[in-house]
Amino acid sequence: MKKSLIKLTKNKYVFYVVCLLAILNVLGYFSMRSWECIVMFAAVAYSANCYSKNATIALLAGLFVSNFVFGCNQVKESFVDAKEPGAKIKKMLGKMKDETEKEQVECKDDDEREECQQKIEKFTDIMTDLTAAGKMGTAQDAMTNIVSALKNMGK
Repeated sequence: MKKSLIKLTKNKYVFYVVCLLAILNVLGYFSMRSWECIVMFAAVAYSANCYSKNATIALLAGLFVSNFVFGCNQVKESFVDAKEPGAKIKKMLGKMKDETEKEQVECKDDDEREECQQKIEKFTDIMTDLTAAGKMGTAQDAMTNIVSALKNMGK
C-alpha cells in the first residue's frame, strides 16, 4: 500500500492533475483578491517541496493548508434583494421621478406640447404601477406589475 501510494505521487499524470487543481485554486484566489491565501499556498508548497523533494506532495500540502486549515475557500454569499425587496422599486421610482421632472421642463420649452404631455402621462402611469407593485404582498405580484409597467413604457 505504501509503495503504491509513493508510486502514485511520482506519476506524471497525477502531477498534472494536481498542478491543474493548484492553478485553478490560485486563479480563484486572484479573482477573490485573497492575497493572504496566495501567500499561504506558496509558502506551504515551497516548504513542503524543500522537505519532501516531491512536487506532487508539495502542491497537495499547499492546497490542503490553504483551503482547509487556513480557510481560504470560503464563499461569501449575500442576497441583498431578499433583505430589502422594496429597495429596487424605490430606486426605480426615483429615476422615474427625475425623468418626469426633466420631461416637464422640456415641455415648457417645446412647441409639441401634446406629444410631451403624453410622455408625462406615461411616466406618471408607470410610477403609479411601480408604487402599487411596491405595496403588494407577494413578490410574484410585484414582479408581474413591474414587468407590465416596463412593457407599457415602450408603447
